Amino acid sequence: MSKRVNFESYLQTQGITLQDDELHLFMLGSAVTSDTIVYDEFINRLTPLTTLIDKTALRLKGIDYHKAGRMPRDFISAFSGSNQEDNFATTIKLVATEHNLSMPKPSQVIDEILTGIELINDFKEDALKEFIQVPGYYQNFLALTHNLAPDGDKITDVGLSSLRKTVSLTRLSSEIELNQVDSGFKEERKPIKVEGILNYADSLKPEVIGLTTQEHGNYKIFLGEGLDDYAKFYFGRWIVVSGDFDGNFIYPKDLQTLTSHRLTSSTTN
Repeated sequence: MSKRVNFESYLQTQGITLQDDELHLFMLGSAVTSDTIVYDEFINRLTPLTTLIDKTALRLKGIDYHKAGRMPRDFISAFSGSNQEDNFATTIKLVATEHNLSMPKPSQVIDEILTGIELINDFKEDALKEFIQVPGYYQNFLALTHNLAPDGDKITDVGLSSLRKTVSLTRLSSEIELNQVDSGFKEERKPIKVEGILNYADSLKPEVIGLTTQEHGNYKIFLGEGLDDYAKFYFGRWIVVSGDFDGNFIYPKDLQTLTSHRLTSSTTN
């Protein structure tokens, strides 16, 4: 509650006035000092948010979830900054790439994003499933919000605001587990936590990506529909993967970037 009050107080003291097509992003944490922010922490939140804008627009147009190749973008994002010593903020303006009757309004896209994030922050994934009833888009929204969420250290608070709504995302990324739809296989799965570099993909099976560890060989990670945008962020990085392992594939529940290259792995019996 205190963080929500902090964000709303910030909006009042800054005199932030938003237009119908604008979304304000606000961040606090140790990565923010003297009105600057560590670049990686900024990009780590901005990228999933702009992807949420693209995917939400496609969903509202009734387009099936699409993960292969590039889809045309309905909006481009323009940015402006507004910072104080203890926070970093930017305003995203949604600019339509074309005008036709099938395109959702920018305000509708923004409202959908804020409503979904608020449900996740309140631990209401079941309500989110009712709100976003297409499995691929639901999983994609959950995974991208996982990346947008604070880690509790470098970024402790993420605030989002529009002309009509304010949402404080205080739920930590480690608390937002991916919830893959059962792939139909009946092999017994065991919890696993393994560290390595996410460094290869199968061109014939785009839902499978590879993790190379230092001492325990390679693992194949199965990505359910909607997790493609989430996984792209981690390619080429040292990460820790938590999930379930059936002897062939890891079904991830959480990916986190590592700052140390010391690699270990473990399974829970």
